[in-house]
Amino acid sequence: MSDRLMLRCNCGAKLAFPRSALGRKIRCPKCGNTRRAETTSADPERASFAPSAPSSNTGGASTQSANTIIRCACGANLRVPTGSRSRAIRCPKCGQRVNVAPAAPPPATQPAQPAVDELDLAGIAGGPEVADLSGEIFPSSDESPVATAAPQSGSVGSGRVRCPNCAASNRTGETYCAACGHELNPASVEAGGGVSCPSCRRSLPKGAKICVDCGINIKTGRSLITTHEGDLDNVYVKTEGIIRIVSWIVWVCIVPVASEAFGTGKPYAVRAIAALTAAVSVLFWIATPADPAEAGAWLQLALWSGRTPTAAEIRKELTEAYREDLEESEELSEEDRGEIEAAVQRVLASVGHFATYQLLTHAFLHVDIFHLIGNLIFLLVLGSRVNALIGNTWTAVLYPTLAALAALPHMCAMRDEQIGLLLGASGAVMGLVGMYLVLFPAHPIHMAAWFRLVPFLLLRLHATIFTVRGFWVVLAYVAIDVYGTLQEDSGGVANWAHLGGIGFGALIAVILLLTRRVNARGADIFSVLLGPKAWALVGRPGATR
Repeated sequence: MSDRLMLRCNCGAKLAFPRSALGRKIRCPKCGNTRRAETTSADPERASFAPSAPSSNTGGASTQSANTIIRCACGANLRVPTGSRSRAIRCPKCGQRVNVAPAAPPPATQPAQPAVDELDLAGIAGGPEVADLSGEIFPSSDESPVATAAPQSGSVGSGRVRCPNCAASNRTGETYCAACGHELNPASVEAGGGVSCPSCRRSLPKGAKICVDCGINIKTGRSLITTHEGDLDNVYVKTEGIIRIVSWIVWVCIVPVASEAFGTGKPYAVRAIAALTAAVSVLFWIATPADPAEAGAWLQLALWSGRTPTAAEIRKELTEAYREDLEESEELSEEDRGEIEAAVQRVLASVGHFATYQLLTHAFLHVDIFHLIGNLIFLLVLGSRVNALIGNTWTAVLYPTLAALAALPHMCAMRDEQIGLLLGASGAVMGLVGMYLVLFPAHPIHMAAWFRLVPFLLLRLHATIFTVRGFWVVLAYVAIDVYGTLQEDSGGVANWAHLGGIGFGALIAVILLLTRRVNARGADIFSVLLGPKAWALVGRPGATR
């Protein structure tokens, strides 16, 4: 006779247990169901699950079982005392509260059915999925047949309930609707004395103020701002050292040095773009001669926009410039006329023409080192935070797109002006800044400001590092560009390209939010302004993308 018996549970698991466990309770490791194992009368070598025998009182009449098995919607079996069958219990597997409804007694004319049918062990011996239950033997206790939670909303069939909010069909025992999140059984939360998260609808312990899964305040429904601090102490130390050196060259300046905007990825795309921009700009400085007429193909990489002047118009402007240095009675000499003609030819030779590829190539060229460093600072500090949130693929696609889109308003503003060239990554960088405004308006930005005074011929440095909300930083630069567009002389700054970049960047970020391509964890401008009302636009904070 074998020392071990094997049987198959209702869930399909194959179980093995010692012969000494016959007549005692064993637990299935797969579904958690607990039953008494017995041998059949026809064959002592065959084991089966037997229904629990009812307990008897002194009078010999059967009484109600001590425990009741409740099957949760997730499939877990829950054991509860019979006396608590009108209360709510929490499932240890999925965490949902299940309302226990009293089970209807079986008709008197029908014989009592066993809780679990006899299980056949034929063909199980030697099977690959035999589970050893030698360490899972429990003392015998009476249990009643498995029961399920009664539906709390309109029934739509066996084992299904209808949501009263959206009319979607849900499994019996579900606490919240899978389609809209509406609470199907409010009494279950109240019975436990807890609270319900307004976002994910999960039941939380009594007194809970924050839903950890969603990251929101239970009372207000607003998301908690998740920040990326990094090594700010190290950033501050390095910034102070750099300021002491740079301030001898740039006496007055204010720039961002760090951002606390949160992102889950590494900004490899922005770092690669910054390295490529710096390399191309340095190569451009080396290869471009001092005379624009000899620059040739290199200047053709810049963005040319505006109206190309004719030789007569150029000659007229140069002649007027020469006459300003002469008295009214004097006339231009032959030598002066020769210099004017030579200048006309140089200007015509240096003027380029528009080509489509210039919408991209101009973003990798810069006028000088200060122009390059200024753009790289904004790209690495603010652009890298956008990159960390939306991912490297999106950044690699959007950066050249923003460079081209930002150039369009500049070209429109220059269409009636004399032709000129546009250089620099300002438009594309400001596009990422516009995305930052939409995705991280409330996150702090660390700014460095300094200036040097000259009291009694002794230069003295005044420097500070402070934090300010992101939207104030972006709006300040927007105001500067708006003011620049109102001036007749912009000082060589492409203000319309800056404003175009910010506008298109903000629009793209809004599209990414509304299409649920990006989850800003409730830190976006919609959630900050509208609170829980923004969930209909950008989704709930706990939702996955």
